[in-house]
Amino acid sequence: MAAATVVLPVEWIKNWEKSGRGEFLHLCRILSENKNHDSSTYRDFQQALYELSYHVIKGNLKHEQASNVLNDISEFREDMPSILADVFCILDIETNCLEEKSKRDYFTQLVLACLYLVSDTVLKERLDPETLESLGLIKQSQQFNQKSVKIKTKLFYKQQKFNLLREENEGYAKLIAELGQDLSGNITSDLILENIKSLIGKIHIDI
Repeated sequence: MAAATVVLPVEWIKNWEKSGRGEFLHLCRILSENKNHDSSTYRDFQQALYELSYHVIKGNLKHEQASNVLNDISEFREDMPSILADVFCILDIETNCLEEKSKRDYFTQLVLACLYLVSDTVLKERLDPETLESLGLIKQSQQFNQKSVKIKTKLFYKQQKFNLLREENEGYAKLIAELGQDLSGNITSDLILENIKSLIGKIHIDI
């Protein structure tokens, strides 16, 4: 996101109510016409939301002003909640690294003001557990972390189990191929027996 072009002039923020808000809406409408995620206009749209949000964090714009214009912009794109959640994810990391507590507070206020634009589920996927706790979206960040670990571990072992089942099927196919060979020339019963033993050692086969 940092590599995108700066698209929000400071003058718009200074004259927000007079003309800046309208200029920003017009810009976002233009950038929303091309909805290709690989396009430069998509990245510029992300950057526009990022810069708007960062002006709130710096205290240059009220969070109510930002949330109101973001609500209007949400009509331009169906993927607006996901894009905004990505922006909040970046700002969550950045403000966590700042010493100024006020900027972190401004960030929290902005997200709270935009909760009606982004679902709890999406925010839980993107934001830090401690941030989610401060927003009141989860009760305890520690329990949330523990639950996440359990779910990820369960999914991991399910994947491993699937892989083992796939390997077993592959092993049985190789076993059938070995047993179906004709005993002639260099292929002897002893050789086939050794190959079967090798299969049992490499792949779990219940014989």
